[in-house]
Order: sequence, then structure tokens, then C-alpha cells
Amino acid sequence: MSAGQPHEYAGEEERLAVLNALRVLDTAPETEFDALTRAAALALGADSAMISLVDSDRQWFKARQNLDVPETPRSSSFCTYAIRSPDETMIVTDAASDPRFKDDPLVTGPAGIRFYAGAPLIVDNAALGTLCVISAKPRPDGLSPQEGEVLRELAIAAARALDARAARLRVERLERTRHVIDTRIKLALDAADMTVWTWNVSTNEIVNYGQHSGPEIVRRESTDDFLQRIAEEDRAPLVRAMRAAIDKNDTYRCEFRAVEDTDRWYTAIGQAVEDDEEGRPAIITGVRFDSTPARRAADMAKAQAQELRHRVNNLIGIVDALAGRTARETDARDDFISLFRSRLQALARTQRVLIAGEDEADLAALIEAVLMPFRRRDRSVIGVAVPDVSVSASLSQTLTLVLHELTTNALKYGALRWPLGSIDIGGSLEDGRLTLVWREESGRPLRTRDADTGDGSDDDAGQEGAVLDHTRFMSSGEGRTIAQRMMHAQGGQIRFELQESELLVTVEVPL
Repeated sequence: MSAGQPHEYAGEEERLAVLNALRVLDTAPETEFDALTRAAALALGADSAMISLVDSDRQWFKARQNLDVPETPRSSSFCTYAIRSPDETMIVTDAASDPRFKDDPLVTGPAGIRFYAGAPLIVDNAALGTLCVISAKPRPDGLSPQEGEVLRELAIAAARALDARAARLRVERLERTRHVIDTRIKLALDAADMTVWTWNVSTNEIVNYGQHSGPEIVRRESTDDFLQRIAEEDRAPLVRAMRAAIDKNDTYRCEFRAVEDTDRWYTAIGQAVEDDEEGRPAIITGVRFDSTPARRAADMAKAQAQELRHRVNNLIGIVDALAGRTARETDARDDFISLFRSRLQALARTQRVLIAGEDEADLAALIEAVLMPFRRRDRSVIGVAVPDVSVSASLSQTLTLVLHELTTNALKYGALRWPLGSIDIGGSLEDGRLTLVWREESGRPLRTRDADTGDGSDDDAGQEGAVLDHTRFMSSGEGRTIAQRMMHAQGGQIRFELQESELLVTVEVPL
């Protein structure tokens, strides 16, 4: 608000709006206003002096000298008349003889006012009241020119003081609002782990606001000093992004790492908020935040997608190999369907174990999943004693198929076929390599395919002929080839040994 505008003045409604906007009515005394009324009373030799503000139905005194009442009704106010002529100082030499005031209670009552002089207080083109002096004695000569000038200057000073007071209040309100906004922004930045920064292109300075991790600049620092905080391999891309933001007047965005922590990434985003005389960015402001979690999440998603593709392709390859092998092992359609289904079910059990373990499977649980259907329908003993370890998805599938083939053949031709048969699965873990040992006791003597008693054909009679078929699978069959190929793909190996009355299969593979 500006003081002293002697042109077209505000009407009553606007005047009251300006007065109320000052937020000064009914406030406590203030030293600067009291000093003005003291100066007026002393300089003009008056009994009393007031800074009077004319409200809708009263006049209220912001400051008063030698006057007991804080306000009077507007109906008995001298100042009501004074504000009607904002460019003039109103002087009443003898109120008792003035038709406007001779019956006024302030004249006829105890106050006994005779002399009045008031200079309007002009704020925002509105006459809000006066700085006035009163005396109980008439002054036929009124005020001298010098005294009138003093009163007007003091009134201007009072109006400016009112204006300044309102400005201070506005600043205080803005500061409170700014504090609230700053608090909200700080909370938001803290929650998002962000830092606000300003880059003054013309002075080559960067200032950061906020206390967060990363290459912080608490005070103003040159761009060169800031760049020294950036990991060396990230400086050139960052400088290119900064130059592009200036040359193209475009949004600035860059990712970089700090020298002290090259495993953590930060993303800075900003845009020009002020241009120079040539229209080039002069001030660029923005935010910086830790983008490491987002990058890690993206890397994880990429790795998971790759793993999923690998797992699907691997599973398709396994199913294809199983289909080919099953077709070669069977002649009848129903036999193919039965055998192929059992092998797919073994794979399905593996997947259920994998899902429960989130990409890894507990080794003991995996083996039990393969053996479960055979335990239900067989009286033979199957013992398991393996290390408490987890195996990867791909190794789980390989072990499942190997164990399924061993168990299926044991059921058809070996230990699980005979009442006295037994299977023991043991294992050990050493230097990151897993060793599993399948020890199968058939309860009957084993003979190799090339034994003197026969060539392994069905004509070689009886129960011993069945055992020979089992050895054919282990010594030279398709199952052995597939098992060895799958183990080799895992970086491991599988060995088959035939002894007097047992089959020994050893698997070694890195975890």
C-alpha cells in the first residue's frame, strides 16, 4: 500500500475495505504511533493529540495523548467531516460557535472541545482517519502555515507507518505460509529422499537444499567443484546433459554416481525457470533423488525375464527330449501315453517344489516329491539322508528327471520290484560341490548283459532276466545318455557302477 495519493479517493465502501485490510483496529498501542501523537501535541501546543481511524459506526484511536477514552461514536466525530476532504486540513477554531459541532457531546460535555485541527490519513487512495489535535480553548487564528505543514507531515508519517505496519503483517503471514509450505516440501522430499537444487548458469554455481545422502553441496559451490564429486566415468555424460539443457533450453535429466559410493545411482531432473537477455537459460532448478532402488528393480525384472525365458526354453527342451526317448522306448500308443505322462508328472512335482521355494528347491523335499508316488505303492524300503541345502531351478529339473528315471527303472526291473529290494540315497556337500549316491540293492545277484549265462534277451529266463534288463538301462541305454548330457550341462557328472548285488549311481555337481 502506498501513502499520500491526492487524486480520486475511494468511496465509503472501498475506504472501509482498505481500513479493515490493515488489521489495525482494536490493536494494542505501538511506540511509533505514540511518538507521532506526542510530537503533534508538543509541536502544536495542543492539549491532546490522536491518530483517529473512522470505522463504520465509531472512531477508534490507534494512539492518543491526554485522552482517556479509546473510541467515540462516529456520530459525534470531528474526523468524519475531515475525511470528506482528503486534500485539506480541517481546522475548527471554536467548536461552540460552529453549527456542525455546537451541540456535539464532545463540545457540550466534560471534554469541552473548542479547537480542532485534523490532517487526513491517506492509504491506498482512501482517507481512513486523521492525525488530529484538540484543545479546550478556542484558537481564533487556527494554525500558522508552519504548524499546518507540521501537522500534514506528521499525518503523512502516520499513514506511512500504517502502511508499513500492514506490509510487515503481510510479510509475517507470507513467512508463516512459506514455513508451512517449506515444511510440507521438506516432508515430501524426505519421504521421497529427494534434494532440491538450483543451478545458476551465469555465475556457474550450484546450490542444494536438503540434507540427503549423495554428493551434497551445503553452500554455494562452483560447477567444477560439484563435478569433482561425481564418479569420473559419469562426468562426461553429465556435462553433455548440462550443455544440452542450456543449448536447447530443454529439460535437464541425467544419472550419475558419487565418487564416495559408485554402487549408488542418482537421477537429477530440472528445467529453466529464468532466462537471460538473449533468451538462454540463466537459472535451472530441479530435484535429485536416489534412483538405485529403481535401477535394481529394473535389473531384477530383466534378470527374472531372462530366467523365465531360460526356464521355459529349458523345460521345452526337456519335454521334447522326454517325448523322443519315450517314443523310442515304447511301441504301443497306450504305453507311450502312460510312460510320457509319468515323466511329465515328475516334472510337475518339481515345479510345485520350486514355486514353494521361490526359484530354489530344498533338496530333501525335491527327492521326496519324486519318491512319493513310489512309496505309496511299494513295500520296499527307500532311505534318504542328504545335506540340508537348496538347489537351483535348472538343477532341480535335472535331478528330478534323473531320480525319476532311476526310480521308474527300479520299479520295473530292480529293487522296487523285489520284496527284499531297497534303495538308499545319500549325499554330501564339500567345497561347493554336491555329491549324491544312489545305492540300489535288488536282493538278487546281478549279472551283466555280456555274462556267460546269456545275452540279456527275454529268453534268458525268469527273474534274473528281468534284472538284466535293468542293467541294460544303466550300462548303455538312452536313459544313461540323457542323464549324462543333462549333468554335463550343469557342470557335473554321473557315474554308473554294477557290483555283485547292487547298482551304484554317483552324481557330482556344483551348487
